[in-house]
Amino acid sequence: MPEDMALFDRAKKHINNKNSYSEFLKLCNLYIQELINKEMLVHRAHSFLGGNPELFNSFKQFLAADGTTEETITIKPKQSNGRVSLSKCRSHHSYRLLPRRVSFPLSNLLLKDY
Repeated sequence: MPEDMALFDRAKKHINNKNSYSEFLKLCNLYIQELINKEMLVHRAHSFLGGNPELFNSFKQFLAADGTTEETITIKPKQSNGRVSLSKCRSHHSYRLLPRRVSFPLSNLLLKDY
C-alpha cells in the first residue's frame, strides 16, 4: 500500500493544481464505483498524467495489479452503434439526461405514430 500512496503523491506533484488533482481523484472514484471501465479511466487519466510517461506507465501498472488478468492496457476509441444506453444516463426525476455528445435533428422528435 505505501507504493500506492507514493504513486498518488507523484501524481499530485505532477498535476500541481488542486482543482485538476481533485478531478483526477473523481475520475478514479468513478472507476472504483464501476461507473466507467478501465479503458475509459486510462484514456481520461492520460490528460492528467500523459505529460510524464513514466508516471503514466506506473499508473497503468497499478491498474493491472488490481487482480484482473489484463497484461496491457491500450487506449482505443470505443466502437459505437449510435445508440445511447439509457440505463447508463443520469436520471432527472422521471427522465434521463442524455450525454452532450448526443445530437439529432428535430425531425426525430416528431411522433408520427400518434
